[in-house]
Amino acid sequence: MLLPTYPFARRHFWAAPAPAPAPSGPEGPTAGATRKAELPDLVAAVRTAVGDVLGEHDATGLDDDIVALGLDSLAAVELRGRLQALTDLPIGLTDILDNPTIRSLAEALARRGPSRRPR
Repeated sequence: MLLPTYPFARRHFWAAPAPAPAPSGPEGPTAGATRKAELPDLVAAVRTAVGDVLGEHDATGLDDDIVALGLDSLAAVELRGRLQALTDLPIGLTDILDNPTIRSLAEALARRGPSRRPR
């Protein structure tokens, strides 16, 4: 019994992969300085948003676990919406849950790129 031969076995008929897009954020030695300069503003904005969601403005420290302070899934969705409105960055719920302190969340957002200044 003879099996059919396949013309696609040795030749590629697919298009070459597209080149990776160029980064859209600022690059070079000043990029890190820009992120460090905006980090205090971002920490203050994240702290205000967390305080609004949890209802505890003064009791929330920068290194307190916001999940332990009462952040549940519904509050995380509300926090994500507030942070997206403040920063114009796409933020997932996993970003909030993977960075459970105000400082770590602000640093994670600062690493993503330049954000809009808080209103």
